[in-house]
This record gives sequence, C-alpha cells and structure tokens, in this order.
Amino acid sequence: MLAMGPHATIATAQIDALLAVNVNGVVHCIDAALPLLLATPGAHIVTMSSTSAEYGTPDLAVYSASKFFVRGLTEALNIELAPRGVQVSDVVVAYVRTPMVQQAPVQARSVERLGVHATAEQVPRTVWRAAHGTCTHWRVGRDAVLLAWLVRWLGPWARGLVRRATGS
Repeated sequence: MLAMGPHATIATAQIDALLAVNVNGVVHCIDAALPLLLATPGAHIVTMSSTSAEYGTPDLAVYSASKFFVRGLTEALNIELAPRGVQVSDVVVAYVRTPMVQQAPVQARSVERLGVHATAEQVPRTVWRAAHGTCTHWRVGRDAVLLAWLVRWLGPWARGLVRRATGS
C-alpha cells in the first residue's frame, strides 16, 4: 500500500492501513508459510521492498519506514533461516508504472522529478530470478541499482542527493 504526500497530510487511518499491509501483512504471511517452508528443501521467501528503503524518502515517510522494516526483516531472516535451508530475499524497485502510482490522488515530488521507469512486467521477472537465486537484494532497473550504489558510497552525503533528487 502507498500513501504519498507530506507526512502531516496523511490521515491516521491511511497510516494504519499502510502499516497493516506493508508490515503486519508481510510478517503474518511469512509466519503462516514458515512451517511448510522449513519442511521444504530449497525453500525461498521473497519479499517486496522499495528504493525508499535505501534512504528515507520525503512525501513517503511512513511508506519508506515500512519498506525499511521489510528490508531489515529480510536480512535478519535470511541469516536466521539459512542454517535451516530457507533463503530469504527481497525485490527492490522504485516507482512502477501501475495505477497505484500513476493515479494516486497526491503525487510525491520524486515521482515528477525522477520519473516512473519500471514496468509491471519487469517486477515478476525479477521475483522469479530472486526465487531461484542466492542474493539477498534483487534490484529492478538501473535507477534502483544506481541509488543503492550512491547511498552506499556517499554515506552521510546521500542526504543532499536525496533532497536534490526529490525536490525537497
């Protein structure tokens, strides 16, 4: 789920719904499937993250935080479950050309500034590769790869890059 706009303008009900889907939904789905996954050789969990989990994104504060949660959960479970034969990966993608992004009643400034490059067809192909691979993070598109690289190499200076890129 996605709610865009300055944090102060996002209704509490929207925040609760976003967290219910992006945090609780992920945890509960994993928990429901885990007994079967642990009994299945070569099992793999694939979660959906976002480039918003690379560095906090203005106009997407709670969404970004929920995707940081997914990223952290993915990394922790990947380490925890590896000895039991379960690989855990996430798919990291920026904005995807879908109605959820393109028809949102409020657009984050970064949508206009950075554009929407990923297609809905790219995402399942990456999920398939993730489900059959051994990497923890699978990025969709050049923008997701570039952002990850820049944040890692720029460290604290990434804040300025994010501000410029998002028009904040």
